[in-house]
Amino acid sequence: MNENPLENKKDELKDLEHNDLKDNFSMFILPEDITSGSDVLKTFGKKEFEFFSSLKKKLKDSVLIDLGCGNPVSVDSVYKFATLFGVRKLIGIEKYPDESVDNEGYIGDINFIKKGEKMKEILQKNQDLKFPECEFYLKTDMLSFLENRTEKSNFVLSGIDSHILNPINKPENKSKDYIAYINKLQEKLAQLTQDNGVIMSNYSLINMEKFGFKKKYLFKKEDNIIWEKV
Repeated sequence: MNENPLENKKDELKDLEHNDLKDNFSMFILPEDITSGSDVLKTFGKKEFEFFSSLKKKLKDSVLIDLGCGNPVSVDSVYKFATLFGVRKLIGIEKYPDESVDNEGYIGDINFIKKGEKMKEILQKNQDLKFPECEFYLKTDMLSFLENRTEKSNFVLSGIDSHILNPINKPENKSKDYIAYINKLQEKLAQLTQDNGVIMSNYSLINMEKFGFKKKYLFKKEDNIIWEKV
């Protein structure tokens, strides 16, 4: 049985509000030395450990859907994140993939991660973790995908901003189609997020407050938002 790192590492807890690593922390790119719960404490602190522990409970054994997953390099970071947090299956949706990369290219990158010594070490230290299954849907619109889905899950939206969603590319000149698309997307996310689940939004234009979701900022950064379904 793993020791409780909160009990054994109390003397190491520090105020890391201005830590350079935290200031530069991207939601899905975890520090290389995080391989277990106790390592989270060494890098961040008690509040962050509690946050990550709570998030892992929500994500463990769930399906995580990355809407607008980007290129394979972007997926690499989310896949490592999904592995560390016990996700059962990662699904990537990308409407505008690089023309030179197909599904096999994405899967090839994932297989490369699996062979890495660092990830093998993580899984050896954490017997409750395993590599998630993967599915990728390229040249697929995220809303169209959700409209044909019934299974509930957790979600990632990273960089889904006005330049992606607004065909005019001017936030101050939003078209009716653009507004209707976002409203419908938010409705489907509210319907399909699992009970007590989360939508992790990084530089993305969604607002789930009117659907009863609770808003949390990751490390007090306004562009990194965790929407919790309550």
